[in-house]
Amino acid sequence: MAQMTTQPIGVPVTWRSPSGSYGSYTPTGAEYAQGSQFCRQVRQSTNIVGHQSVDSGAVACRDANGDYQTISETGSQT
Repeated sequence: MAQMTTQPIGVPVTWRSPSGSYGSYTPTGAEYAQGSQFCRQVRQSTNIVGHQSVDSGAVACRDANGDYQTISETGSQT
């Protein structure tokens, strides 16, 4: 999710796995500092093969390599 650093608000970053699962992360706000990390609010949509799709809000923060990792979910819908 390194693209999240420059991704405009409301424009999704999509992913697809070799197993056929897919999803997206859509920034819902600008990057902000949280302690020593830089974070963004995102809306994530996940479609795992054989399971119901899940949409949820989350906070994603940059790790030492510059990749965003989800650190907390702010609610979910199935």
